[in-house]
Amino acid sequence: MQHWLRPFVIPALIAATLLGQPASVWAAMASTNYRIDADSFSFGGQNGASSGSYLLNDGTGAAAGFGQGTSASYTVNQGLRGSLQEPFVRFGLLVPDLSTEVALTAQPSANVYTFASVTGYTTGDSVLLIGDAAGSASYRIGTVSGIAGTDVTISVANTDGDYDALTIDGSGDVAYKLSTGSSIGLGLLSTSAVTRGYVVMEMNAYNDQGGTVYAYQDTDLTDGTHTIPGVSDGTVSVGSSEYGARSSDSSLSGSTFDTQDSAFSTTLEEVMSRGVMAPIEYDVVTLRAAISTTQTESSYAHNLTFVYVGDY
Repeated sequence: MQHWLRPFVIPALIAATLLGQPASVWAAMASTNYRIDADSFSFGGQNGASSGSYLLNDGTGAAAGFGQGTSASYTVNQGLRGSLQEPFVRFGLLVPDLSTEVALTAQPSANVYTFASVTGYTTGDSVLLIGDAAGSASYRIGTVSGIAGTDVTISVANTDGDYDALTIDGSGDVAYKLSTGSSIGLGLLSTSAVTRGYVVMEMNAYNDQGGTVYAYQDTDLTDGTHTIPGVSDGTVSVGSSEYGARSSDSSLSGSTFDTQDSAFSTTLEEVMSRGVMAPIEYDVVTLRAAISTTQTESSYAHNLTFVYVGDY
């Protein structure tokens, strides 16, 4: 599921930035060798000029009119060039194929990881790497750029650096192949373990003010009659029928998903937030589910919706 927002500049705002400029008069200047129809090179011209070796975006307003004006509730990019560089956001979800789980046994160098097996992995695959998956998990998202034996080189996107601290010690460290998708299965739940699933949130943006991702559910996990209730004590525990999630974003201000296992609700709750955005931002929502011995055997499901809201 992807949400696309493409903000636009209201023409009236652009006009308003020009009204405050002092009135001026221009006249053509000429000699036997040249003629200048506008006495400032920041005036006139066309939107774009090009040849086989260059591209030029011309200015159409006085230098005093360029720049950015802001307040607590708005931002105005002044001048034609400023208005053409519109903020944009691409938001998408990536999900792991849980059948591709493979243990990570070592980290020979910064971007090289030793897989227990490379069967099914190939150059170009998007991957999710998790350190200490059952404990204080840390994450890294990247692309397989090379495979030598069982050593896999991962190219990491230009992110905010949250994933550079991933350390592999061979204890509970795993990798999964990632793909775009709209569903994820948790498989068979057990009374003796906590089952985990992962949703990777990806934001690609030019947006100075950042944005927030919210999530909500339609119902608790249900088969239509029975439910697995949302976690209420902050931890999804072995042997208890409960379901919740935790975000890898450690600085949320609008929910508890950053500090504990939290239940989804039917209202919007914050799961990812950025005040200043790098070119690509990732965070991971880890789903956790467990059942008691009295939980009715059945197939349980629900719908989760993720919504991106930009701050412009």
